[in-house]
Amino acid sequence: MNEHGELIPVHQEQGALWADARTLHAALQIGRDFSTWIQGRLSEVGATEDDEFIVLDGSPVSGKTPGGRPRRDYWLSLDLAKEIAMLERSEIGKQIRRYFIEAEKKLRAQTLALPNFADPVAAARAWADAKESERAALAAAEERAQQIEALAPQAEQFQALMSTEGTYSVAEAAKLLGTGEGRLFKLLRDRQILMDAARSGPEHHNVPYQRYLDAGYFELITRPRPDGKRLTYTTRVTAKGLSWLHKGMVQQQLLPALPAPTPRASA
Repeated sequence: MNEHGELIPVHQEQGALWADARTLHAALQIGRDFSTWIQGRLSEVGATEDDEFIVLDGSPVSGKTPGGRPRRDYWLSLDLAKEIAMLERSEIGKQIRRYFIEAEKKLRAQTLALPNFADPVAAARAWADAKESERAALAAAEERAQQIEALAPQAEQFQALMSTEGTYSVAEAAKLLGTGEGRLFKLLRDRQILMDAARSGPEHHNVPYQRYLDAGYFELITRPRPDGKRLTYTTRVTAKGLSWLHKGMVQQQLLPALPAPTPRASA
């Protein structure tokens, strides 16, 4: 969970705990654009504004989208963030929910651990401990901000290359994975993820096997040829497939072990 939790800071404001929805969206590796996703989820769960979530419009933190429009951000109550994470029905969503539960326990415990103010020594020690915890929290927050800032250009590149349907060409996927199009095609054929002409005939060359289509890693675009007698096939990589390929290629040392990039859309 650490690899996800470290990038989802929990904010404590006015006695309530909050999480940033855009950061949650990135950590969950959502293929849809942020604005459509968050509005759909808030409507689905019937969340109440100012109680379960806060809208941040045009704040200095929000900035603007690439199109120049003010960006809309959301803070979610921790209970709502846990519910939305579980709605994704993914292992990452379960891990993030568990992270929020642990973060909430720690923050609640810190709030309840009050010193004995009748004992000057205990009070002084508690004050020193509180200051040290505050310094550590500020340092951790700064580190998280730097991590998010470092990942932002990569996330923007993912979004720029993603089609309106939320998929990538193999050439675009190869670029994001740090390899070449030809090398990626060959790797996928050698692993029998894509068909090749020798096994399946020239018309199915570089077409994904059905089990990988069913898993949601690829989409297949089918079009008739000009003569109308045959079909052409174009393989597209989904956001889920891109994350799956990255993880597998790093584990097999086919790529350097860089932080896995996550598609992120502008609202």
